[in-house]
Amino acid sequence: MTDTTPDLMKYTLPMTGGLKLKGRRKRRGLTVVETSLVMGIVLALLIVLYFGYQALRESQRNAALSSQVMRIVNQVETLYASSAAVDNGDLLPVLMTTGQFSEREIFLDNGDAVMVNSWDTEMDVAGAGGRDFTVTVNDVEPSACQAVAGAFIEGVREPDAVTINGAATALSVANINGACDQAQNDVVFTF
Repeated sequence: MTDTTPDLMKYTLPMTGGLKLKGRRKRRGLTVVETSLVMGIVLALLIVLYFGYQALRESQRNAALSSQVMRIVNQVETLYASSAAVDNGDLLPVLMTTGQFSEREIFLDNGDAVMVNSWDTEMDVAGAGGRDFTVTVNDVEPSACQAVAGAFIEGVREPDAVTINGAATALSVANINGACDQAQNDVVFTF
């Protein structure tokens, strides 16, 4: 491409003397479009990192909840292995004395033993007569409900019964996913 602008129009003689190129400036910094593009990319990366962190945190909480329920089951069975029956009623005071749970997991609140899980919701452990006992996980999100119930599918220790939101549920992925459909779910395991 050839420039058809006459030579006289390209240059001016400034008052200070010498030739100066008119209409061409040395570019410094970024344009508004380039700055916006960089900010958009950084924002997109921050959003991806945030949601990735949230997913990782949720996965860790679900694993901690499943682990806590397994530890409760193992501890109750160990405590009552040589006994003919599990105590009826609240077993949290008994579990509190074992030293197997942190002060964040089980503590006294106005004289009552309280157990809290990784989702900061309460759990109950109670003897149900004979060798039976229940572990109740209250008010957990659907992903936590699915994870804790799913942990017992073909596990070493399957519960005798699972109740999710008041309905008996067979231990299969489809049944668990269908039952854990509320914003806050209650899961009761009977062993």
